[in-house]
Amino acid sequence: MLDQGGYLKIIDFGLSKDRFGYTDRTNAICGTRTYMAPEMFMNIGYGMAADWWALGISIYAMLMYELPFNNEDQNELVNSILYDEIELPEELSEDVCKLIYECSLVVVLAFN
Repeated sequence: MLDQGGYLKIIDFGLSKDRFGYTDRTNAICGTRTYMAPEMFMNIGYGMAADWWALGISIYAMLMYELPFNNEDQNELVNSILYDEIELPEELSEDVCKLIYECSLVVVLAFN
């Protein structure tokens, strides 16, 4: 979305939590599965790091015109998100690959 000044704003269409801090965790399952972070499927609770994961998936989708994990079978989709690595094509710059990788790494660090 664009604000009144023409600046891009990322929004969540009402899925955010009010007064949700950096160390808070939730178990609510909401959103589009293809953008959900792995810990959302593990029933262990998740925090703000899940948003960084979704940003990495969004960047990948915008650059590659496809999702890194995309399967019509929902069980296989979840298994891919949980266990498969995102394959980054050689034509992507080193900076873009690092950004996507670091978005997914935030989830791993927050989980541990």
